[in-house]
Order: sequence, then structure tokens, then C-alpha cells
Amino acid sequence: MNQLLFILLLFCFGASKAQLQISGRVTDNKNKPVVGASIQLKNTYDGATSDSLGNYSFITEEKGEQTMEVSSGGYFVVLQKIMLANAPIVQNFALKEQITELKAVVISAGSFEASDKNKGAVLNSIDIVRQVLMEMLPVPLNLCPVHSRWGKVKVFL
Repeated sequence: MNQLLFILLLFCFGASKAQLQISGRVTDNKNKPVVGASIQLKNTYDGATSDSLGNYSFITEEKGEQTMEVSSGGYFVVLQKIMLANAPIVQNFALKEQITELKAVVISAGSFEASDKNKGAVLNSIDIVRQVLMEMLPVPLNLCPVHSRWGKVKVFL
């Protein structure tokens, strides 16, 4: 009698936690397998990742109408409503490629010495001429006006 009661309780507990297997294949629009696609029941933790052949399989305890979500990089996300009952489900998916265009990227390179002594600065041509003159002339620069006209430098001493 006790054994019969135990088996009956075990059956009732097992029936309330019935698990359902969902499996299938994920391909692209050329019928090639999509590797690493994420397949899940939306708003649950139940799901799987497709293998090298695009196959997936997972077990869930969910029941009723659910939404499956399939996503993979470079493809549009697919949402598919399914009805979960007691029978295993085989659901295949064909993903469409998502073509994205990148904007132009401009890369410019330069170098400068980073130190307290040689901090980066923007110099115009007159600054460079004044610096050269300061190093060459024994006269202080403020006494030696520098004029630039049409690209030529005139020094008045």
C-alpha cells in the first residue's frame, strides 16, 4: 500500500513538472547553417546556441503560447510564436542577412615628443622665422622687427 502511494505521488509530481524538448535547425537565406545563433523562449531562461551544423535543442518546462527569439550577428532577429503542449517541437528558422554600411573613417597620423620640455604647440610660419632669428642674431628680437610680405621675410636692423 505504501509503495502504491509513493508511486502515485511520484507520478503526480512528475506530471506537474513535465519537460518538453524543442529542437530544430537555423540556416541563412542560402540554406547554409548559421553557427552560434542564439535561440530562446522570450522572457525566460530557456534556450540554446546552434552548433556547427546549425542544429539546436533544449528542454523547457514552459507551457502555452510562447515566443521564440532567434538572433545572430549580421542577421535580422526572428520572432516566432509557438504553442507548447506535451509533444516535442521541431522548429526550423531561416535568417535573413542584415546588410549594414559603415560611414567613412578618416585616420590621420603624426608624432610629437611628449615631455614637459617639448609640449605640443601649433606654430605658424612667422613663429618659426622668429625662433630661427632669435637663435642666429645677437640682438634681442623685440629690437628686430620681422615682417612677412608674400612669403618673403625682411629683417630690419
